[in-house]
Amino acid sequence: MNIPKSELTKAQKKRFTKRIDYAGMDADMVVEIRHDDECGNGHNSFTITGDIHKHGRRSDSAWLIGGCIHDKIEKHFPELAQYLKWHLCSTDGPMHYVANSLYHAKAISRHQDKYFVYHENLDVGIRRVLLGMHSSAEIEQICNTYPGTITIKEHFNPMAKKPDLQAARNSAIWPEAELKDFTREALKARLPSLLVEFKKAVESLGFAY
Repeated sequence: MNIPKSELTKAQKKRFTKRIDYAGMDADMVVEIRHDDECGNGHNSFTITGDIHKHGRRSDSAWLIGGCIHDKIEKHFPELAQYLKWHLCSTDGPMHYVANSLYHAKAISRHQDKYFVYHENLDVGIRRVLLGMHSSAEIEQICNTYPGTITIKEHFNPMAKKPDLQAARNSAIWPEAELKDFTREALKARLPSLLVEFKKAVESLGFAY
């Protein structure tokens, strides 16, 4: 299956407005949906965002909240909820589709088999000096090379994390996927059918894809 062709456009927006109660205040909520190349990236991208103002006012001082307020869009505009999953998807695919999806789906261990190795030999006036970061396989050789005291401290990866299945599903727009499904090959294989679905969603709003 081939990726659907797209018609590049610079300005294609729709706004939806509703009077709502926001934290006990009389307010107006405006939802803007865009599918165009306003950013100049060479492809149309889809966004759905919202702003809430005090009722009847649009000044900065009347602004209450805005941006990717998808929970509030879903609450006050349930008819638009079906489009929320496509936020930041472009006609090339979801933003950083493969890289982001795989990152969220994988674990990064704190233990990287890397150690800070320090040398100290007071007999010859050498106070503790960092020799560098080394693997466990290298440490024995270092101990045999440097007389005196060798101190070892394990290095913990500050980027360590557990898999985040929900974030991976959101990045790939793949709500039924399990962690085992997230492979580079599987993600690439499903992209054409995903973009066919995306095209239908975009066109259902009256936009050119």
